[in-house]
Amino acid sequence: MKAASKGIEVICALDTRTPARVRGDGDRLRQVVLNLLSNAIKFTQSGEVEVRSKLVSETATHHLLKVSVRDTGIGIPPDAQSKLFSRFSQVDS
Repeated sequence: MKAASKGIEVICALDTRTPARVRGDGDRLRQVVLNLLSNAIKFTQSGEVEVRSKLVSETATHHLLKVSVRDTGIGIPPDAQSKLFSRFSQVDS
């Protein structure tokens, strides 16, 4: 992956309570997490990128997981942040 060639440390921090298997759209989750990870690596020149999962809540039939990606990259300017979740929009290519 590009992270190694850039000397960026990639950290994967999984909550030990995260279930090994869950039911859901694995392809969509993989797509979103890999996109966030790719962007984090793209805009980080040095430092680290961290992918973290946390079990937020659980019942006998459901688990609510929070998955986040954090990096030490340049960040997104405040005036561009509102575009992040607009349909068919990209902050920087």
